[in-house]
Parts: sequence; C-alpha cells; structure tokens
Amino acid sequence: MKQTILRYTLVAVAIFSLAITVSARKVQPAPGIKNAFDYGFRPGNSAEANTRALQAALDGGGNVQVIVPGTYDLCRTILLDSDTRLDFGAGVYLRKAVDKDGNNASYVFMNRGASDGTWNENIVIHDLNLSCNGLEVKTQHPVFGMNGHLAFLHVRNLEIDGFTMMDGTSRTYVIHVVGFEGVRISRVHIEGMKDAIHFSNGRKFVIRDCIFKTYDDPLAFNAHDYLDYLPEYGWIEDGVVENCYDLADPENGTTGFFCRILAGAWRDWESGMEFQRGDTVVSDGRIYRVLGPADKKIYTSTVQPTFAQGEQTLPDGVTWKMLQDHGIVYGVGCRNIHFKDIFLQKPRKIAFQIHFDKDQYSRSYYPDSAPPVQENMVFENIFIQAPIQQLVKAKTPINNFKLINSMLNGSEIFLYDMGEGLHYDTTHVLMMGTTFAGDGHNNIVRASPTRPVDVKIIGSVIEGKDFSAAVRNVKVLESDIKLEETTSEHEPL
Repeated sequence: MKQTILRYTLVAVAIFSLAITVSARKVQPAPGIKNAFDYGFRPGNSAEANTRALQAALDGGGNVQVIVPGTYDLCRTILLDSDTRLDFGAGVYLRKAVDKDGNNASYVFMNRGASDGTWNENIVIHDLNLSCNGLEVKTQHPVFGMNGHLAFLHVRNLEIDGFTMMDGTSRTYVIHVVGFEGVRISRVHIEGMKDAIHFSNGRKFVIRDCIFKTYDDPLAFNAHDYLDYLPEYGWIEDGVVENCYDLADPENGTTGFFCRILAGAWRDWESGMEFQRGDTVVSDGRIYRVLGPADKKIYTSTVQPTFAQGEQTLPDGVTWKMLQDHGIVYGVGCRNIHFKDIFLQKPRKIAFQIHFDKDQYSRSYYPDSAPPVQENMVFENIFIQAPIQQLVKAKTPINNFKLINSMLNGSEIFLYDMGEGLHYDTTHVLMMGTTFAGDGHNNIVRASPTRPVDVKIIGSVIEGKDFSAAVRNVKVLESDIKLEETTSEHEPL
C-alpha cells in the first residue's frame, strides 16, 4: 500500500513539473529575450534557489521575462545593471521571504551602482506584483539612507510601469529613488502603512495613474530628510504628478499628507555653533551631518570637521557623518512641479505640506540660514472629496503657486512665518476657475501678518449653500467673488 501511494505521489510530482515546463515552453520569449525559468527561477523553489536564479538571469542586463504563473520567494536583494528590462507575466507574484538562517532581503530590487556611487541607466520594471510579507528593510540600512522595498540611488531613465503592493510595512518606503534624472512611475496601486513613493534629489519625473491607500504620505518629495533616510542632498525639480487617488481608509486612519514637500537650509561651520541630531553644515568643501540620539540634546561644536569619509567623534564630543563631497549646496527644496487630476478622498488636516522639519529627529532649517525658495507649484483639477482643512500649507518661502480648475470644498490655503530668522519675499497666489463648494463662511487664503502674500481670483464658480469668503493678512489684487478682507496679529496653525 505504501509503495502504491509513493508511486502515485512520484507520478503526480512528475506531471506537475512537466506541466510547468510545458507551460513555460508554450510562452517562450522571442529570440534575444531571457526566460528566467531557464535559469531555475520557478514557483515552489526555495527562496535561496530563486534568488540565485533570478540574479543569474539579470546579470549583465538585457530583457528578462518571468512568464510562468505562481508565487516566487526571494531572500536577497536583486541587483539590476544598466540596460535592463524585467517583465512579469499575468499571475506572477514575488514575495519577500527568509532564508534557512532567518535572514531576508532588505531591498527587493536595487540598481547595482547604488552601493559604490556609480550611476546606472535604462532600467525598466513592468507589471510587478510584490508582497513584502511583513518584512522590513533592516534597521541599519545596507546602503546608507536608502529605505525602500524598491530602492534606486544614482539612476537615469528608470521606469516602473504596472506595480502592485497591498501590504506595505510600517517603517519601509515602497519605492525610494534618490539622485535621479528621468523617472517614470505609472499604473501603480500601493496600500500599506508607510510612504508609497519617496523622492530626494532628482529631476525630470512623471508619476501617473496611481492609486494610494497609505497611513503615511503617499508621496514624499523630501529634498531634506531624516538623518537615516537621506544619502545625499539636491533639489527635486521638473515633475508631473497626474491622475492619482488618495483613498480613504476608515479602519487605519492616517498621518502625514497626500504630498510632503520638505526643504532644508544650513550654513558654513563656525566655532561655537550649536547643533542637534541631524543638523547639517558645510565644512572644508564637504557636507556633514550631526549624529546622535533623538533626544533634543544640544552640542556645541568647537572642532571643525574636515575628515574625508565615514563618521568621527571629534575632541569636542560632537559626532559627525561626512555625507557629501560633490554638488555642494546650502539649501534644497522643490520647484517646477505640476499636480494634475488629483482625487483627495481621504480625510486629512493638510493635503499638500510645504515645510521645514523641526523636532527631536530633524531640524531641516538651521537658524539664520539663507532659505531656499520653492518655485512654480501648479495645482490643476484638484478634487477635494473628503474633509480637508487645508489644501496647501506652506512654511517655507515660495515664489508663486497656481490653483487651476479645482474644487475648494471648505479648504483653505495657509502661508505662515515660522520665525527662526527667515526672510520671506512676496508669494503670489493665482486661483483660476475655482469651484467654491463649501457651505457657509470660508477662509480661502490666510497668511501670517509678517509674511507678504497677494492673490488673484478669477473665473470662479460658487456652489456652496449661503457661501461667503474671507482672506486674512492677504493683499487682494483681483477677485470676481466678494471677499471679506481682515487682518490679525496672530494666525493659529
């Protein structure tokens, strides 16, 4: 009886293996395209075997396809070379897993040059379905500052088209891209607890046709960032965000914003300067940041950091990390970004936050530094479909922004002065083709009394019941709706 059962079992396994092989052969890629199946990347294999197989298929670049349906476990980071295209077929799912020793991949995919500072280019990932399976990036990031399940540092012409993750974890960003030129992310559906798409230092990007349901920020454009989440500084510029949805999540609620736009500024080192964890300084032609616990402790620096790499604790007791010896800047922010066709369905206090950090984890504006000016923000076809107190809240200087063909459903635009020695030039606000749908009395634009702001309102539509509107501490240049203009010596946040 046991022998009969064994024979049937062996026959069944053989038939199953033959079916997978036949299935793979039926959908063989065209000549010149590598089939990952032929390298041993197969459903049901161990995570170790599949990791080795997929890496072997991808080494050296080229077009690699995964076309046999099933779930594939991975336990190490897969490195992508330049000129790589990775296509996944219908019914293919990747899953982060642990190896026999309990170790797991920090990053699922990363460009090969991320660890040594070299650049990669022309990388495409198409139709990836990924489960992080509850596994985070390691607390001590293998590549300093990189914190994404998909992590790219120093990359040109990156495309992620068709991507789904429904179980994002609480500490790890889903897609993290830093030091980039030319990024296109489209047809994405991300749900989870942390940032969905997190950018720093880059230009020329498109984020299009995305669905988000995240506890933290769906989008973070952090030119400055927390100490452990930023490998280098630079401006984020020349981008389009289009046709994106911020879904409600009554079960988990939310923190953060639909889009966080985070700037920073610092100065040259001088003896006697006082620093806290994460503060930044330029010294001897390099950028350094202060290391230490997040305890609000203040350090007085009397010994200049001049070392060329790594971390050092100097005789005055201040511990520094040399962050950057190229592209030296004294301030970073965002400019020339166009948000279009955005559907805000999650209740939030603030949808778009343009700010500096100031807490025990990070102080992104060092007092009396020359502040960066955010430039040319355009908000077009913004649909507020949930209670949102402030559509835009700006703490940093910004030269102008435009609200075009959008709906203000009781939300306001608020620009305020954070103090700290900041100087603000005039911010110009244009509201064109706005539908005012808020019932009763509404603040439309509000500013700190020390911050100059002017506004033009044209082409308006009023739908709110018993609608009336006011601006505070704002100079009205033109308006086609009746406005109550008021002033106040203090504006609550």
